[in-house]
Amino acid sequence: MDNNTIKPTAKLEQMKNEVEEMHERILKYCKINKELDDIYKGRVIYWSQLFINPSILYFGINPGGSWGRLVEKEYLEPYPKKRTDDDPFKKDLRECFNAIKKPEYMETMVFTNRYFFATDNTNTLEQFFKIIEDNYSEIGFKEKYEYKNKQVEWTRTFINELLPKIIIAGGMYLKNRFNPIFPDNKKTLHDSKNIRVLEINGYKLIVYRRVHNSMSNETKDEFKECLREYTQE
Repeated sequence: MDNNTIKPTAKLEQMKNEVEEMHERILKYCKINKELDDIYKGRVIYWSQLFINPSILYFGINPGGSWGRLVEKEYLEPYPKKRTDDDPFKKDLRECFNAIKKPEYMETMVFTNRYFFATDNTNTLEQFFKIIEDNYSEIGFKEKYEYKNKQVEWTRTFINELLPKIIIAGGMYLKNRFNPIFPDNKKTLHDSKNIRVLEINGYKLIVYRRVHNSMSNETKDEFKECLREYTQE
């Protein structure tokens, strides 16, 4: 583990245990619900190392399903070393931070997702929500929206425990999905077809449009201007 990384805090460990408990319930229900079994691909919490006060806390939508079902325990833990892959969204972010002369922001990026449970795409994610909500008592949940409410709590925990400099979310699907995190302490600072900037509980959150995991040139230009404005120390 690198010197400036951290192990999960007690609250993040509690979150991990809750995620795993929910995952086990869903797997059990997959045995009697073929539709859920077909679309549910497992759970992942971390896609990076873990840093305290990271420059960027990055939220994707949810893990994709291209790796098969993600059931190994390693998917609940931070990466032990820096990832060397260069996904299209990372290339876009690096280009934008280089353009505003703040390349160091990419060095301590923590990458997670707004929703931890994996499906192939947002359409199947919506199917997942519906199956869970329609069958919540059979799965063993106490409330219809227990999963969504827990995911709100987990997202809030991530933000409060890590204290990032800036929060970035990839995909306009997430445009309104941070509203419940700090419902009494949020305001919109910028809103267009490509970018939405919120201030939530004192943190700047930039949600940007991406297509096939990449930004268009138009989105990049607007994103860079937002970075210049909202990453001022």
